Amino acid sequence: MTLTAFQTLIRSVEYLTLFAGAGGALFLAMVLHEERRLVARLQPGLLLLAGVAGSAAILDVGLHGAALAAEPAGLLTGRAWLAGLASPRGLTSSVIVAGMGFVALAVAARGAVAAMLASVAGAALSALALAFGSEASLDDPAWLSFAMVLLHGLASLTLVGAVWPLLVTLTTQPAETCVRILRTGRPVLATALAVVLATGILLSPLGISDPDAVTGTSYGLLWLAKVLLSAILVALLARQAYHRTSLLRRVDDSPRSMRGRVLIDGLVLAALVVVSVVMEVTQGSNPYQE
Repeated sequence: MTLTAFQTLIRSVEYLTLFAGAGGALFLAMVLHEERRLVARLQPGLLLLAGVAGSAAILDVGLHGAALAAEPAGLLTGRAWLAGLASPRGLTSSVIVAGMGFVALAVAARGAVAAMLASVAGAALSALALAFGSEASLDDPAWLSFAMVLLHGLASLTLVGAVWPLLVTLTTQPAETCVRILRTGRPVLATALAVVLATGILLSPLGISDPDAVTGTSYGLLWLAKVLLSAILVALLARQAYHRTSLLRRVDDSPRSMRGRVLIDGLVLAALVVVSVVMEVTQGSNPYQE
């Protein structure tokens, strides 16, 4: 495995667990805070996700430093780690570790208010780290690009973070509880999806300014794959809108039928995260990004 492939793998794990951990803690605080038994069931998993994300972020610093030096074996030397820490990746990883610390605090918090504050801080720091790591946040006007990337990241981790708690809910909880959680979470997730789509549409031209780049470069093909996955996600959610509405009108075992739909949504979201990571790692090879 090449250094770039290994770096892509580690960063994919880092971002997937980051999204699931920070977004999951936020979903628990915003939607599930009254479901104490369900929250207790989910908390150990959130701690594991936060630990994996933080560890992967630390390893990513050394990998990035080794990549800068073009020395795969440099990961074993202090020079690569110092180079990684001195690079923008060092700041991004440091913010991720801090964000995961707040996720752990949200899990350990005894009060609903403390858990909410810690989870919001963890999500905000995670979104800030994503903005620091994105080249799109540097485009003019920089303040507007940075704000859009920040909002895009915050809404994205809200969507991704909801998948696992919803799967556990639909698998283990009574139908009445499932309906209540779906009713409470629907406006949160609908708002997050709208923000993701709006900011994604606005940010797309920043990465691809020439139509020839879409099919003429590997970066353009990745961009096209991301657009197609986004369209698939929207189509899936649109198709499910009627089903979710009908579920809220009756209480029976039908919420169980949503597990497969939520799982498919989660897989599409995970694919979007991985494609975004590959685009980020290969950003330097994008000839259309100033």
